[in-house]
Amino acid sequence: NIGVAPNCSITMTIDTPLTRNGTIELINTAGQLVYTQAIELVEGENQFSIATDAVKAGYYVARVSTATGQWVQPIVRK
Repeated sequence: NIGVAPNCSITMTIDTPLTRNGTIELINTAGQLVYTQAIELVEGENQFSIATDAVKAGYYVARVSTATGQWVQPIVRK
C-alpha cells in the first residue's frame, strides 16, 4: 500500500507486512529516471520524503522496488 502527498515535499507512506530493503524512484513522462533513493522498510507504516527542489513541476511515476515486487503510483508535482 503506497500513499503520496505532494506538498512542499513529496511524502510517500508505505505500509508493508515485512522488513526489507528497496528503492524509491521517480520517473518523468519521457521515461527518464530523475530521482532514486535506497530505503529500508520495516514492518508497518514507513514514511519517506523527497524535497521538491529535487524535481521540477510535472507528472511522474513513483516506483518502489523490493526483492519481492514493485509498486507504482502516479504523482503530480505542482
